[in-house]
Amino acid sequence: EIAVEKIGIIHPGNTVVALRQSEDVNTVIEQRCEQQNAQLIWVEAKPDYQDSNDAVAVATVKVLAESDSWTYQPDLASGAFEHIFIPGRFEKRSLYNNLLILDGAHNPQKLSALVDHIHTTTESKFTIILAIAKRKDLSSCIEIIKPIAARIIATSIDTNQRHVLRDISTAKEVVSLCQASGIECKLVELPTEALELASTFANPVLATGSFYLLHEVDRVLQQQN
Repeated sequence: EIAVEKIGIIHPGNTVVALRQSEDVNTVIEQRCEQQNAQLIWVEAKPDYQDSNDAVAVATVKVLAESDSWTYQPDLASGAFEHIFIPGRFEKRSLYNNLLILDGAHNPQKLSALVDHIHTTTESKFTIILAIAKRKDLSSCIEIIKPIAARIIATSIDTNQRHVLRDISTAKEVVSLCQASGIECKLVELPTEALELASTFANPVLATGSFYLLHEVDRVLQQQN
């Protein structure tokens, strides 16, 4: 469904750089490119999602270099990747001298990629602060993060900036699903209080599920500094 929406941007004669994924997604992209007479360049997926993102970026830069008649420099690209910082994408911060990771993984696919990435970096279990929007596949989200969860602190999302009132009904549903799955879970309405509770445990902390949550966590961390 996401691919069907995204391919609308492909126009006649475009060059398309795409990450090879599942067969049904690949077929959607291939058919649109064929319809639009667009050149399709596939990039093979890597074991780690960040590496896959990097590979897509490199492939795109190579296309631009060729079309605009300038030279792609691998060493320059490698150096650039070492200094790239994307807020809210496996962003490492400190919470009272403990590791805090901020990642806006907000659906099962992104959470799965996040968990896979964590497995490549550490065997630690995390205290997870989870605030997730309605209409998500909550059950799948909980099962995906279960292997890395020492406990889950379910909290709400402050979307007042978008004129949507804070709603804890989804957080309550998260608690119910965690209890059914045998995961220790506590409901804390405010993310600020959830962060404070998370700091009382020895485990590293992961805040995820929504960029709204990350915004609030970042605001608290800046106030502490």
